[in-house]
Amino acid sequence: MKKSTFSIFIVLCFCILLFLGWHCISTVQILNQSDLHDYITQKTESKEGQIRVDAVDRKNNFLAALYDKGNEAKLIILERDLIFPDRYRYFGEGSGGSEIETYNYQEGTRDGQQSLIIVYGDNTKLGAASYQFTNSGRMYSKQNLGRYVLDIYWIKHATDQSDKGFVYNKNGNKICAINE
Repeated sequence: MKKSTFSIFIVLCFCILLFLGWHCISTVQILNQSDLHDYITQKTESKEGQIRVDAVDRKNNFLAALYDKGNEAKLIILERDLIFPDRYRYFGEGSGGSEIETYNYQEGTRDGQQSLIIVYGDNTKLGAASYQFTNSGRMYSKQNLGRYVLDIYWIKHATDQSDKGFVYNKNGNKICAINE
């Protein structure tokens, strides 16, 4: 009986080590801006000095970074590991952030639909003051935009995947549409 219990213990320990090892191997530790910069440089196969991280936002289990690779703003999204909270795995990316763009992802869970919407872009040329968009009948907006726009919205119980809206100047006039 003792031999059987010991064998079960060894198998259980091995399974736990495999589980924890997989979480370490499939993720990267991001503790600061330098770790994030290094990860983006490696992920995009860029040379040192080609990447400039312009904005970072963390919300819920997501970390998003707006970065410049020399000719356009790009977005990279990482998802926090549920076991090791300082480790992240690659989730997705977007490009074309020379104006204000959106990244949209929707998933279904047993609790209903959830939408991840990220508003991002290089606002230095556009000079937008605010934006707004709608999702599932609810309006989301942001005022006082800076040089770079990067905002994460994790919308629970979303009934649709839409993110249509508008970008406004300081006088409240529409500059351009978001996903129209």
